[in-house]
Amino acid sequence: MNSSLQHAMNSNHYNEVDPTTVLVNKLASGQDLFVRIQTETDNVIVKHSEKSSTNSLRINVNVENPQLPKLRRIFEVFSNRRSSKFPTQEQKFVIEKLKSIPVHVVVNGNNEVVMASPRKSFTVGSLQWLCNKYNELFFWSRDEGPITVALFFMHLEDAESYLHEICRKEPRESETLGLKVFTTGLDLFYRFNRTSPPKIQCRLVADLNEIDNVLGSQLRICSVHPKQRYSTEWFQGSPVYMFKLNLPNKNGKLSECNFYNNSRKKMVFFSKKDALKAWSVYISRHSQADFGKRPHLEIYNLEGLLHDLECHFTDVHLVPPYNPYRNLTKDIDFADSNQYTLLEKHLHRAKLTIMNFKRFYKGLTWLLTSDTLPNEDNSW
Repeated sequence: MNSSLQHAMNSNHYNEVDPTTVLVNKLASGQDLFVRIQTETDNVIVKHSEKSSTNSLRINVNVENPQLPKLRRIFEVFSNRRSSKFPTQEQKFVIEKLKSIPVHVVVNGNNEVVMASPRKSFTVGSLQWLCNKYNELFFWSRDEGPITVALFFMHLEDAESYLHEICRKEPRESETLGLKVFTTGLDLFYRFNRTSPPKIQCRLVADLNEIDNVLGSQLRICSVHPKQRYSTEWFQGSPVYMFKLNLPNKNGKLSECNFYNNSRKKMVFFSKKDALKAWSVYISRHSQADFGKRPHLEIYNLEGLLHDLECHFTDVHLVPPYNPYRNLTKDIDFADSNQYTLLEKHLHRAKLTIMNFKRFYKGLTWLLTSDTLPNEDNSW
């Protein structure tokens, strides 16, 4: 995650050697280094013990704005930088639509989501680690390099396979932490995905069986949404299905029409099987309509649909997968704020704030007093 190095000024601005290469060599050599931050640029000073002079490597923290962070950026550290305006009015509607859709996630005994972090990371000095943290706090705009990931699954068996793999590789920790698969609403994933801190991402793993079906035959017999990205070997996102009907217009030509339920909401399905069942019910209730026994389906992905709803909200009805939906009512949604009193919610937030402060203080103390690089136990 050499974010500070990635913003280095190009070597063609200088008549000397590329400053990025020089800096990397200096860091690897173990020489004494210290940082001098000026008002316009960040200077890394390389101090030679055998010489009295010093060499300065100029590195712009941000090419577009190399100055120190303005006051507003300092306050942004404590806000949601991934989606600063979350939740907008459109996103509030989306959250309500997602609450009835079950997803599965691996949690510990305290109902905390288990996250996956890279086992190996590049060895960097304390100075570089500090620069990375500085850039992450004040100049972060997107994730680059290794990240921490929380996985949510559309299919229960896929989540159980993931849990089994964790237990196989970390049996002692899994037993101590009491890992399990928890079923909750898709709105929890949506909130995490839009509000996660820098370098922490929440990803939704589609039903792998449904992906196989899409790649196997459905791409040939169904229409594909214009925005959908795919090939014969991969499909972007979690597949969803919508009905498309060809109805004669006044000119006698065929025109495309969406399929709606009685409430005039566009219906979206997460499996082709559920879509065909709904179609059978619709045909049985509208026998006078000659639509045919098999509908024409359009395939899109959930992530793209949610983004479209955020930009231009239209009333849709997300139909939960039939089998997983029955399991949703058996679990208590630990993210549902209605089950906590106002005092309990404030106490919980205060506890999280204190824990984060302790981790920050411990990491800073370790950085200033030890030559050992920070890790998960001694850093923030």
